[in-house]
Amino acid sequence: MFLFAIVGAGTAGCILANRLSVKHSVLLLEAGGPLPAAVEVPTFYEYVERSEDLNYFYTSIPQIHALNRVLNLPTYC
Repeated sequence: MFLFAIVGAGTAGCILANRLSVKHSVLLLEAGGPLPAAVEVPTFYEYVERSEDLNYFYTSIPQIHALNRVLNLPTYC
């Protein structure tokens, strides 16, 4: 049984899990498996950004200081 469950193994999730695990039992959950090599190669960025298998296609709300544009937030699974 775990005392804490952290969803997301990004920078903040990993740091939090590390600090909590010193004294408590922690479950760290992350979506997906290992990233494909295409994520590591800058020339494949466009492919990764448009791939339904690798991207959740999150977007921001309209940004006031960016002329109300909606920005893509690529999140790789």
